[in-house]
Amino acid sequence: MVSRRKIVFAVIFVIVLVAVGFFVISGFNGSASFTTNLQVLKLSIPISGEASLTIKVINQGNNENFRVRLSGLDGFVSLSNYDFALKNGETKELLVYFNASGKNSGVYLEKIIISNGRYSKQIPVILTVQDNNFDLSVMQRVLSQYQNVYPGGKLGLEIEIYSLKDKATFNVGGEYYLADFNGNKIFSDEENLVIKEGLAINKIVDIPETTPKGDYVFVTSIDNNGVGYFTSYFFQIGNRESSSQFNVYYLILLIVVIFVGLVILTFYFIRSRDKFILDLEKQQHAEMKRNINIIKDYEEKIRNTKNGGIRAKKLKVIKIVRKNIISRIRKKQKSQRKELKRLKKTGKKYLMSKKLKEWQKRGYQMVELKKENFVPKSKINKEIALFERHGYKTDFLKKS
Repeated sequence: MVSRRKIVFAVIFVIVLVAVGFFVISGFNGSASFTTNLQVLKLSIPISGEASLTIKVINQGNNENFRVRLSGLDGFVSLSNYDFALKNGETKELLVYFNASGKNSGVYLEKIIISNGRYSKQIPVILTVQDNNFDLSVMQRVLSQYQNVYPGGKLGLEIEIYSLKDKATFNVGGEYYLADFNGNKIFSDEENLVIKEGLAINKIVDIPETTPKGDYVFVTSIDNNGVGYFTSYFFQIGNRESSSQFNVYYLILLIVVIFVGLVILTFYFIRSRDKFILDLEKQQHAEMKRNINIIKDYEEKIRNTKNGGIRAKKLKVIKIVRKNIISRIRKKQKSQRKELKRLKKTGKKYLMSKKLKEWQKRGYQMVELKKENFVPKSKINKEIALFERHGYKTDFLKKS
């Protein structure tokens, strides 16, 4: 049994590791004196439609003056506040209004930039303006083997296009491009497609070695006689992941899992610290194991029976007997645990000790095996001696 001192030491050690891990994480983000509830803003509205949402700015530093500006969103977006001040711990809710009046359908990539003079945060904006037509549905998802995108690597997506009209065929144009939020395209492609009921295609894009790391979007645009259908996938181009690469977030996750496991283990040992309860558990485990081994010995002897008919019959019977014996032993052991817990509440340890010795001496009398007469009497004396050494009463066997 693990000592309580060792458990406490292990828990303290893990707590220290968790604290160090959080300090490391905070060290990476030390310059971030404020945070926002949104990391990327993705919105779809119809032509001439309007929408609004809220961005929360949470100040984690000193008293600061903040400024918000829009990059490329002129005519699309307006804010409830462009300048404001926050004290430490305060939160500001910015209302963002979108108006697509007079804008063509398509996907617009822009940025909202929030700064306090010392730190600046960019929130990528993916604004899709959709035509009011529902003949087609376009979806796309990243292929699992291409989720880690890095310079010199690849991006892979599956694009699905479905017809929403029965027995209709559409000849459409497909356009695909990969772009950043500064108006730069690093990939584009076009093709003609025929859509009957549905179509699924894969697009694998090579990412040039010189591509800067950062935020990107892959856009699929389907044109059906001047009506546009759009879908977009936001992702980041970053470092190439490998099994040997150190990732502090995975380390923190591992530490937390170990910590939770140790806490559970600590509670388990505290709950099971009573010596008599532990002794009973060990005794019952050994008892069950011995009985199963004894049954296996009987089964082996039956398998050596030359008469095939008798052998098959007895094997079938002993299977049922084995199930009954194990079930009865478990019921008996459950009753023993209940009785020992009742005695524990009385505080009379001598009675608990007496019961343990009594149960150990009594064992379980497997009258089922005697009743079925599985073993010839000429070979049972050696087994009886073995049972007696295991602590079982064997009077019922000697009488046979």
